[in-house]
Order: sequence, then structure tokens, then C-alpha cells
Amino acid sequence: MSINDLTIQEKRLTRLRAYKELINITYHELAERSGIPESTVKKVMTGQTKSPRRKTVEEIERVLGITEKIKEPDDIRAELMDGAFYNMEAPSTCHQAIIFHMSMQIGNFISKTKGNCKVFFAPLNVQLDCDYHTILQPDILIVCDKEKLKEKCVFGAPDFVCEVLSPSDSANHVMRKRSKYLEAGVREYWEVNIKKRTVTVYYFEEDKEPCTYTFNDEVPVRIYGDRLKINFKEINAQLDF
Repeated sequence: MSINDLTIQEKRLTRLRAYKELINITYHELAERSGIPESTVKKVMTGQTKSPRRKTVEEIERVLGITEKIKEPDDIRAELMDGAFYNMEAPSTCHQAIIFHMSMQIGNFISKTKGNCKVFFAPLNVQLDCDYHTILQPDILIVCDKEKLKEKCVFGAPDFVCEVLSPSDSANHVMRKRSKYLEAGVREYWEVNIKKRTVTVYYFEEDKEPCTYTFNDEVPVRIYGDRLKINFKEINAQLDF
């Protein structure tokens, strides 16, 4: 199941549960403040009631302080992290160019070395924790375990993930996503910062500080034992537009 496969009702219920945990409110408190029987609140929040009344959901949303409306699935591109939805802005031309040229270099290397791993790029859903609570869309990913490749998604942690940071990405959001990749078992994680023209590499298989490179460097992909190096000077030359 992908994010867009979820109905608006399912999205609203997922968000309710995430907000409840976030503000640490009890079922009893929710019932008191909403005027809804506690048994009903509990059934809605635990998923026992599959199709709760719209008014019931709206009252719980009011108590939790949820005011924004969820749009139709086709109107947004979003990620789901720990039960909460995050809208994603359309990528810039530089963003797209970096993803394209990085993917080309990785793909060419895998092809020349007759490797078994596969390289993919966004938008592709990754059910990172093998559940429906976290569904991310990394900009670039490498998957070496073919069992994780499903028809509509990657089910489990990729071996390599690269995120090209957008201006709208808050430091807290970037840090949370980085932690999710680490906890899920991603072996290597890159953050490409277009504004600073830097590449920060986290090699989670070793307990070391991250390495930071510039767009004038060749950046080694550690999961390949440094046999693959992404030429960012070459990529940077393609960003002059």
C-alpha cells in the first residue's frame, strides 16, 4: 500500500493517533473534552471501528487541535513518518539535475561491474519499518536485497539513501528523518545541500563522525568499498542555469 492508496478517512485516523501520542492525552480526557463516550473514543483510536462517523472524527480533531484539512491524495505529494503526514514541495531544477546525474553515475557503475543491486529515484514509496506508519520517498536509493522489491514499493530499509535537501526542510525534520534511516538499518546515508554546495556522508555501519565534502570533490560510496565515487565537480558543472 502506498500513501496515495490510503483514503482521506484513513489519513485522518492515522493523524489522530499520531497527535494523541504527541500530546500524551488519555482516552478518558479525550472523552471528557469531546463529549464522546470513552468506549467509542477508544475504538476509533485503536482501529476497532473501521468507519467512524464523520462528526465523531471532527470532534476528536477539535480536541487534539487539528485544524488543517487533508487534501485529496492526487493533489499532494507527501511522506508519512511515525504516523504523521508531511507535505513535500515540488523539487527545483537543480534538485532534479543532481538526482538525475547521481543516478546515472550509480547506474553506470552497477551495469559495468555487473552488480546485483538496483538504483531507484523518487517518487518511489519506501515502507521503511515494514509497516504503514512510515512511508518515505528518498531522492535516491540503492537496494541490494531483491526480496525487498515489491510491485509498488520497497518493503524495508535500502542499503543506500541520498536526500537532496530543500529550502523548506527544517533542521528538526532533517534530523528526525536521518534518525529513522539509522534505526531502520540503512547502511549509508547522504545529505546533499544545494545552498551550501556540500555532501554530508553518514556511514552507519561504522561508529564514526560523518564526512563532509564539497561540490568540487569525488565522493566515495562506502557500501562499494570506495570503488564507486560520485563526481560532484562534473555534476556541479551541469547546474549552471
